[in-house]
Formats: sequence, structure tokens, C-alpha cells
Amino acid sequence: MSGLGAPTVAWDADGIIHDLISSCLMVWNRETGRTDSMEDINDFYIEKALNLSKDESDHFHGIFERPGLFEDLALFDGAPEAMKELHDSGHDVIIVSAPSGPESARGKLRAFARQIPWLSRKKIVLMHEKWRINADFWVDDASHSISEIRKHQPHAITLGLEQPWNRHLAHLWHLLATDYRRPRDAFRNITDIVRTFSGR
Repeated sequence: MSGLGAPTVAWDADGIIHDLISSCLMVWNRETGRTDSMEDINDFYIEKALNLSKDESDHFHGIFERPGLFEDLALFDGAPEAMKELHDSGHDVIIVSAPSGPESARGKLRAFARQIPWLSRKKIVLMHEKWRINADFWVDDASHSISEIRKHQPHAITLGLEQPWNRHLAHLWHLLATDYRRPRDAFRNITDIVRTFSGR
């Protein structure tokens, strides 16, 4: 582990803590009459996965910035419990999340304060270049984030929750836990790996 203090475990939010895409798909399908499903999102870039026009892409991405969206998002089953277990066993648990805009940034902070009240706001970082934050373990669903982290932090152990948009790139992670349909089991695996390697 890097440094002399507690091992740092950096958690992504969307697609790891929060089930963002399922919630957005419900809004999207209701407003457009489409029937897109999670399994249709086989690329991180939704416009590519769903073959959307620019106007359609703007519509979908606009959902991310709607007031109240993040406060109402469901948590993935097992995610907050896994974070708390690691915190209680002596790990430095932080959240590093990339907001899509000002409203999503505000919504994330409000959601974290309500849903993960034990985590200090000082432990929440909202930024896109996540690799600039040094951590021993990363839990993230985005292949481009993981690639950058492994390039700049070769010591870090990269973990994730298998999603339709990342399962074909599983080789980029040390462990891509199966899967978004059984998240509690996946987070149990992730927690076990962290505690095994950290010795805590």
C-alpha cells in the first residue's frame, strides 16, 4: 500500500454507488416511447450504444442535469454497506465522481449527505481527471477512468461492478465483479479483495 496511513479506497458514484442509468432509462423511455433496456447500453457512450441523433443525445444527457434526479436515485444493493465496512475496518474511504454539470454536482452532494451520512464532505471529490487523486484501491465502472488510473498509478488495485458497457473490457480491471443484477454479491467480493490485500 502507498504511504504509511490507512489504505485509501476511492469509490465512483454513478454505476457503482448509484444506479444512475436504470433511473435515466425509465425517464427516457417514458418521454420518447422507446423500450431501451440496460442490456442495450453496451458502450459507455450512450449515444453510440443506442445510435442516437444529436437531438436525442442532448435529450438523454439532459436528464442527468434535472433538479432532484440524484436525490431520488436508488443505491445499488450492498454498496453503502461495503463502504461502511471498509471505513470501520480502518480504510480511508473517499468518493471520486465526475459530475455532468452544476446541477448534477449539487445533486450528488445532497444525495451523499442523506444516503451516506457518516462520510465527511471533505472525503468527496467531484472531478473528471480522477487519476490525479492517489488511492490504493479504485472501485469504478468506466473503462477510460480505469485505463488512466492504471497508467498513472500502477500500484493501485482496480475493482468494478460489471455492467453491460464494461463487461467486454473486463481485462482492464484487476476484478470486475459480477454483476449489476447481483450487486450485493459483487460488493462482497470487492470488499473481500480490499481487505485481503490491505490486511485489515
